[in-house]
Amino acid sequence: MYEIISSIDDLGFYFVLTKPNLPVIIIAGEKLFSAFSYRKIAKTCIKLSITTEQVEIKVLDFSSREFYYLSEKRTLMPNIAVLRWTKKQIIETFNNSLNAREKGLHYPLKYVSSRRFDRIFNDICQLIRQSNK
Repeated sequence: MYEIISSIDDLGFYFVLTKPNLPVIIIAGEKLFSAFSYRKIAKTCIKLSITTEQVEIKVLDFSSREFYYLSEKRTLMPNIAVLRWTKKQIIETFNNSLNAREKGLHYPLKYVSSRRFDRIFNDICQLIRQSNK
């Protein structure tokens, strides 16, 4: 059906069509996670699919593409129906997340137009990592 381009065999985890660009933000309901390796993406998606109740798991990569996780097949594939995310969408997703609310974190929307996407994305990944410690 689809071409599996890569897998993490010991976890039974597959990437279909393309792999996300690292780092990534993993979105599970109102909770966010960051991953800086493909193994970490696999482990987080598998753990979330086991421990959370029927929550849609999405992965947002460094180039602002959205992927979705098929838990029954342990497969991550690009969501071709969704356009790329904007800087504002990413910031608002973080600011409205459970992570930000629980830890009192906030990423300012001020000067968004003058900041590069990669800087904003890396900053938010670091804030997510910090909030999950």
